[in-house]
Amino acid sequence: MKKPRSRYPAILILLTLIILLSMRASIAQEYVVEINVKPVIARKGEPIVLFGRITPEPADQNITLIYVKPSGKIMRRKVTTTIHGMFADSIMPEELGKWEVYALWPVHENLTAKSSILSFYVKENSSIKLMISRNETSLGETIDLIGSISPPREGVVTIYYFSNSSGKWIELDTIKTDSYGNFSYRCISNETGRIYFRAYVKSDDKYFDAWSDIREIVVGAYIPTRLELNVNPSTTYPDQQILIKGSLKPSIPNAEIIIRYSKDGGRWNPLKTLRTDKDGNFNHTWYLTEPGTYVIMASYNGGHLYSPAQNISVLNVIKGPLTLTLKILDRNGRTLPGAQVILRGESVEKQVLSVGNSISIWKLPPGTYRITVRYHGVNVYDGIVDLYQDLKYTISVSVYSLQVLVKDWLSDRAIDGVQVKIRAGNGLEFTAITDKRGYAIFPEVPAGNYEIIVDQGHSSTVNIQDNTEVTVYLASINWKIVLLIMAMVIIGQAIVLAWMGYTIKRLKRLAEEG
Repeated sequence: MKKPRSRYPAILILLTLIILLSMRASIAQEYVVEINVKPVIARKGEPIVLFGRITPEPADQNITLIYVKPSGKIMRRKVTTTIHGMFADSIMPEELGKWEVYALWPVHENLTAKSSILSFYVKENSSIKLMISRNETSLGETIDLIGSISPPREGVVTIYYFSNSSGKWIELDTIKTDSYGNFSYRCISNETGRIYFRAYVKSDDKYFDAWSDIREIVVGAYIPTRLELNVNPSTTYPDQQILIKGSLKPSIPNAEIIIRYSKDGGRWNPLKTLRTDKDGNFNHTWYLTEPGTYVIMASYNGGHLYSPAQNISVLNVIKGPLTLTLKILDRNGRTLPGAQVILRGESVEKQVLSVGNSISIWKLPPGTYRITVRYHGVNVYDGIVDLYQDLKYTISVSVYSLQVLVKDWLSDRAIDGVQVKIRAGNGLEFTAITDKRGYAIFPEVPAGNYEIIVDQGHSSTVNIQDNTEVTVYLASINWKIVLLIMAMVIIGQAIVLAWMGYTIKRLKRLAEEG
């Protein structure tokens, strides 16, 4: 009869494991770092105060505060806890946008407590301007609103209007500004009386919200008159011919048309008073000598039967032709002679070779260009640039440094004077010789996959997406020679054994004959 096995040892082991896991969890949970930030939204130039505490509450503990700037750069600051486990810090952030911060408490060598990540914002004031194309209009006519936000940027603008019939401000539409912060909006007057407009730009990570001044227009009941206006070209250089033309609809012959202009948001200036021809058309030729943004306004004051009409058009006079100066840098901030730059625009394609600190491309029309940079036949950059003034532009391309450290496999010592070759799939090769420290240095290597060949024998692979260091081990023993010697020893042993066997047989035969 078998003796039954006791289950007590297994139960004791299980209970011990549960107790140990519980103790480990409680130890990990009792170290807590808490932080708070005030204010959460600050104006540029105002201090940000961070305060926190640790649990338990020992004094003189080193706390590392990690601030992540809007640009992604890291700022580290050290603080020390007080007798109650409290700590505090104050900074004066200059970079606009969303910041993040958290705290690290190295409790001991194997445990670092981390706080939650908090966000705060550093912003500046912004402003918004709104202009209206006319002060009076007729029922059913279009109303043009133009404006800009400052600082200039792409943003979202909401247009509101107020009328006697509504009795309150009503959201009309939401539009986006261009990259210069300008916006425009066109609506139709569908009720008579006094109509008021204002614009609002909401806050973002860098700027506070803002309201424009209120603009007023009086809408009357006349025979609707429409004034069409065209300025050609819409973008030009100084001293080039500009044609301003338009018409009244319905056609009104011999009607007085007043042309005014505003430069860079300034006051309105009279340009010319014209008369329409028999078909209601008008035109004027103009030359400008100063670069700037011009708003051209044509006005018809109306008549006994016809409502007033007005229209505007925007003309950009830019300095030109333009020059684009490029500085091509690798990811270590070094210039990259030999890089091929390909510039493509709507009607332009140029290829230039970087031979110095920078390259300049002249006589370019304004517009948007795609820049492609090739280095040793590999695409290392592809991006877009808007060119509307002479521009200096720095490009950081995907070219990195590679260091291959060659060591002896047995002694772990660096080996100098060894040839190292790296080869890409497209056939691109670089060769270097290890220095006294055992390093073969390749300072400018395009990103990609490479095969590393050391001393025409050892081979390995590396994917370069950043500055990279690789260690390669070489065997100091020439195994071919070792194998040859072993083969010779084996052959020699076989010959000796054969000779000994022959000698023994001969001695036996002589003994038998004797």
